[in-house]
Amino acid sequence: MLAGNRYVKARIASDRINIQPSGDEQISTATLAIVLEVSPGWHIYWENSGDSGSPPEVKWSLPEGWRAGDLIWPAPKRIIERGDIVTYGYNSNVTLASRLYIPAIIPEKTETVDIAARVRWLVCAEICVPGEAEISQSFEYGSDLPLGPSDDITRIERTLAEAPRTAEQAASTFKPLNGLLVDAAAVPNPAPRNSQFELELTLSGLAAHNSNLARHLQFFPHTQAYFDFGAPRLRTNADGTATVISNVRVISGAPQQHYDLSGILLIGPKISGATHPISVQWTGGIEVHGDGAGSGEQSAESPELPSLSYRTYHAAETLELAAAQSEASASVVFSWSSFLIAVLAGFFAGMILNLMPCVLPIISIKVMGFINMGGVEPREAKRTVYAFSAGILFSFLALAAAIITLRNLGTHVGWGFQFQHPAVVFLMFIVVFVLSLIFFDVYTFKIPYLNSANKAVTKMQPSLLSHFFEGILVTALSTPCTAPFLGTALAFAFIQPAIYTVAIFLSIGLGLALPYTFLATHPALLKRLPKPGPWEYRLKEFLGFLLLGTGIWLLFVLNSLTSDGTVWAVASAVFIFFCLWLTKNLGEFISTGGAQFASKLIIAGLFVAVMSFLWPKATQRASERREVIHSEQIAWKTYSEELIRNSLDDGRVVFIDFTADWCVTCKANEQLVIETDAVGAFIKAHEIVPIKADWTSGDEKITEALYSYGAQGVPLYVVISPKNQVEPNVLPTLLTQSILLDALSGAI
Repeated sequence: MLAGNRYVKARIASDRINIQPSGDEQISTATLAIVLEVSPGWHIYWENSGDSGSPPEVKWSLPEGWRAGDLIWPAPKRIIERGDIVTYGYNSNVTLASRLYIPAIIPEKTETVDIAARVRWLVCAEICVPGEAEISQSFEYGSDLPLGPSDDITRIERTLAEAPRTAEQAASTFKPLNGLLVDAAAVPNPAPRNSQFELELTLSGLAAHNSNLARHLQFFPHTQAYFDFGAPRLRTNADGTATVISNVRVISGAPQQHYDLSGILLIGPKISGATHPISVQWTGGIEVHGDGAGSGEQSAESPELPSLSYRTYHAAETLELAAAQSEASASVVFSWSSFLIAVLAGFFAGMILNLMPCVLPIISIKVMGFINMGGVEPREAKRTVYAFSAGILFSFLALAAAIITLRNLGTHVGWGFQFQHPAVVFLMFIVVFVLSLIFFDVYTFKIPYLNSANKAVTKMQPSLLSHFFEGILVTALSTPCTAPFLGTALAFAFIQPAIYTVAIFLSIGLGLALPYTFLATHPALLKRLPKPGPWEYRLKEFLGFLLLGTGIWLLFVLNSLTSDGTVWAVASAVFIFFCLWLTKNLGEFISTGGAQFASKLIIAGLFVAVMSFLWPKATQRASERREVIHSEQIAWKTYSEELIRNSLDDGRVVFIDFTADWCVTCKANEQLVIETDAVGAFIKAHEIVPIKADWTSGDEKITEALYSYGAQGVPLYVVISPKNQVEPNVLPTLLTQSILLDALSGAI
């Protein structure tokens, strides 16, 4: 009997038609279930609904002495609701099972029995609607136990297969699989009230290694009144284990006592070796004491799990398996070969970065460097390039340190993350603008290769520090790019311990610096370069325009990050130009040295005062979220997990373009490949859902999505077929029209 409302209907199901006592009140002879049929586009919640929502409630009405066990919940899905609220639940039909326990002695002449239940739920889409239903089912006693309807048996077995098992149930029944082991630890333990600690779940014995760890290993905590679980982050460890980390806040007012924390880990078949996702239960303990600083020490009693169990479901057969404590390790181990591959990939990616669109606008600095090296001694050329290379390596070390620090603080970052901050973009614009003035001989600084044209023949020697600065600048302006091999290196680096992250970043820096080092260490090549001379003047002006083009690009990036920062940035540039002009021509107005020095101090004070006013206005981040702009060819939709899920449920192919305004490679691919008539017509003709994930401002939701696909930066292009949602097609960074159309065609 179905009952409910237009959004959810409920009924009772069972794996048996007839029921009888087992002779032991602790042994169940039947499994009951509540089947909730959810309308498309709506969802209900898991036992822990997350940041919002409410789980279904079931109240059984059973004959006297009968007992229904706790509800058995299948593994949930992570749902992103409006306002970026994270909840856990189900967006399709769900079956909640419960074991039925019948007393050994039953009244005589009892032939039938009615089992009823009152079910309450909250179902949500754009709005949330509470509902309830009273449902019942009649059963007969019988000496035989015929099976129930096959559809109901399938639903119940699937729920039992997806539900986590306890260690006690696994101890004597199941066989170990690949030595899977989960260790739960709270650091620090004990913890003070109104504080935070890290919950670490370390898994060993996974059946396979996969760089898309975040996509194949999901974390769901059970409800605990005094603890607030943060978004999980994942890493692979040098000893071959994987660790899930969640920052947990102890709510003020929590009683001083021991608490048992628990939840489930949903392990995908890509890393478990099973045919379906495996739900593994974890438990751990934490001691809470009074307000104040924690001891920083772990409790004497380790919250390690001696054994875990789970079940997997395949076709009509239920497989019962367990994860017992074992020293055995599976193939998800740190591999030196994998590390070396990542290092080599980073090295080659660094070399290719020299040719990527992001770097081409600043080629002016490099061109002038090559030209001037043609007129210096080989020894001096080597010193010059070594200082330049040191600047590059220092920059990559600083970048790695920043990423490691932010990662340890629980912040997800990716390649080029610094361009998501208006202050960084504004500062880079000012630096590039001042450099362009030097190329036009408006002002002269002693920095590498940029001596004025009228001094080019005299071979003025800049300091090594200025060459070092150039290496920093080249690195800063090259990081918005991704290149072939770079994704492989970064996917490995971003989930490894710090030492391996640093090594891979250094390999990228070495690759970026290699062409210049190679040229400087081969005198024969240096001699073939043209000698500096008066012709250099016009070339410098031309290259200065390229630098101004870089400045205009940075203004576009700043405009996408701020409300009116571009106007204030231009005002800052004009003011800086005025200060430089005034300083350069001060001698025409003031002749004495003392007066000139005093005037320069006044100009410096004026500069600090005005820039202190302009800086916050130019770097104030826009408060409103940017909307996706439709192109003439493609009607883009704004990224949301709910949109992806609903589109796939409707049987439509999804194409996701992860992009950012500061990513020149992204813009090149969009203009030359994606937003073309052929691709636009194909998308429209086959009703493909085009989704644009704009990472310009570092949206945390999009950062997590990038991580889930094993990427650390943009561009990233993903095609998801409704026929194979488990394995999305991740396209190459350097996209062609044929590659994109073939991928879309294959997903239909």
